[in-house]
Amino acid sequence: MEVSLTKYTKKYKLSKLDLIRSQLLISLYLVKKTKISLVELDLLSFLSQYKSIELSEFCKVMAEILYGNITGPKTQTIRNKVSKLQKLGFIERNKVNKYNISISKEIGVIIDSNSLIDYQFLNIETV
Repeated sequence: MEVSLTKYTKKYKLSKLDLIRSQLLISLYLVKKTKISLVELDLLSFLSQYKSIELSEFCKVMAEILYGNITGPKTQTIRNKVSKLQKLGFIERNKVNKYNISISKEIGVIIDSNSLIDYQFLNIETV
């Protein structure tokens, strides 16, 4: 029995937002095995960039970004998703000002620079 090994290498320069998203995907999907929607991933990504922001302001900004408007139903949708992410432990409320939210420090997202991602896939086949 022979083993064939094929190696694939990819390198990408990532923007700040893509860097945050890729870290969240690795942390939440691969490591913690948590299922979240793409909208929730976007919420966490943008919240990471703000570091700390007032909840109602964040809901208005995200409703505008995601849905193109800031009407009541859309901001409430965002607020509901933020509440879910908070219950999962991915979003924290500020202890001094409970209306300010930030991404949980447990996730450990690097946000301060553009980065290069370098990953490799190894394909092992027995022939």
